[in-house]
Amino acid sequence: MLQKAKEEVNINFEPKVINFVTVARLVPQKAIDRLIKVHSKLINNNYENYFYVIGSGPEKENLQKTIKEKNVEKTFKLLGKKENPYPYIKNATYFCLLSNFEGYGMVIEEAKILNKPIIITATAAKEALKNYKNSKILENSEEGIYLGLKNVIENYNKTKEVNFENEYVEYDNKDIIDKIEELI
Repeated sequence: MLQKAKEEVNINFEPKVINFVTVARLVPQKAIDRLIKVHSKLINNNYENYFYVIGSGPEKENLQKTIKEKNVEKTFKLLGKKENPYPYIKNATYFCLLSNFEGYGMVIEEAKILNKPIIITATAAKEALKNYKNSKILENSEEGIYLGLKNVIENYNKTKEVNFENEYVEYDNKDIIDKIEELI
């Protein structure tokens, strides 16, 4: 198992452009179809970004069709299931989980361990961001996500910094890392 985690992963993210990554099962609750529409609107309004979705599921064909209809095949990628999604999360500019509804997502914990800036919709998953400073919670609607991501892109293009000031205090993952190291 440890060997698989150390395998090289070919990540071809676009340099100098925001690369958003999400890890989600391709099912309606994850709202990937809504995300494609938001992404298309951002691209059409000259807010350059790339979106990568790691995961598989029954909505794959419908999502591929929507990607083609919205003409975003070059900037919105369904990468399929990955044995080791961590290098993708680590190398992305932002980790997103923009679901219609969500419980306490383990993938959010994994993104926190990698110290990624996290963007989620206002769902029950926001509890996972308590005590994690580098996060942003967006209104759970197509317009709310569009405005939130537009703001993120504008700020990034001005400052070239990836930073949020969440109302929560600094997240400390030392205890979690120590436990993982004990297991290894």
